[in-house]
Amino acid sequence: MSDYMAEDVCAQPPSPTLLAAIRQFNAGAYFTCHETLEELWLTEDLPLRWFYQGLLQIAVGLNHLRRGNERGGVSLLRSGGNLVRPFAPACLAIDVAALLAGANQVLANLSAQGLERTQAAADQLFPNCPDRALSSGPICDRYLDRCPSSA
Repeated sequence: MSDYMAEDVCAQPPSPTLLAAIRQFNAGAYFTCHETLEELWLTEDLPLRWFYQGLLQIAVGLNHLRRGNERGGVSLLRSGGNLVRPFAPACLAIDVAALLAGANQVLANLSAQGLERTQAAADQLFPNCPDRALSSGPICDRYLDRCPSSA
């Protein structure tokens, strides 16, 4: 974890608003997730403000890709990843490392396969906890009853 943030910031339990955003993200409701995260981002102090902004950008990036805006999607996945990276491996019960790996997988697939094939494989590619065969997913923890236990 970066020097500019205390580990206790990330050790807090997620707020009900963040839990709602997590559920929206995992359901693929990226625009709605963005709206929910924006409530947190606009009212939070640093350094969590950066974390929420990064999550928001990843969600919007995935939404752009789903809608066919490759340039906007790539830009937001990269910038969002850069904002959340200092919070890895985990923050507020979010597996940041897995989320980054999922975003990087989407970017690699775009580069290798192109937008249309990436869109066609979105349900398998886009980071989404309940639909992935992982013991814990990017936004999956003991706080969400739809996800496998990570305890």
